[in-house]
Amino acid sequence: MVTAVFAKGFYGTSRADSIGLVNAGQYLQERYGGGVCPLLYIWGIGLLAAGQSSTMTGTYAGQFIMGGFLNLRMKKCISSVSEDTLDVLNEWLNVLQGMQIPFAIIPLLTLVSNEKIMGAFKIGKLIEVRDQYLYILIYNRNCFVNAPFSTMMILPMHSTVTC
Repeated sequence: MVTAVFAKGFYGTSRADSIGLVNAGQYLQERYGGGVCPLLYIWGIGLLAAGQSSTMTGTYAGQFIMGGFLNLRMKKCISSVSEDTLDVLNEWLNVLQGMQIPFAIIPLLTLVSNEKIMGAFKIGKLIEVRDQYLYILIYNRNCFVNAPFSTMMILPMHSTVTC
């Protein structure tokens, strides 16, 4: 809806082919001015709202399909247990992603700091040192945060559920 409304400002202009989501806000600002609330900000808020709307639509569609169209009916206790299981799975996935950071960041830092590979786009020494420091900081933080969680997950979990 946002893009449809603002497309009215672009349609039929000589610059219509060169305007996209990235520069549409600046174009509207130049063409119509700003006033109290610049059109650039209105455009940005509209894009955020459009993204939020599509996310909510997808979430509700999934919920209605699982609940209504497939005619899945569960007891409350079974639904609760399955949601708890999915929560634990989600936490485990977060821990695994934290542990996989070195396998993505180390090669990335190695490649972007190599002049032979990157050429003119090689990062500078200062940025390289900064990024390595940030990597070590984030990795140690993940180890610190995930260690208690990992040991807690290894121990058997006991829960009492009555239907």
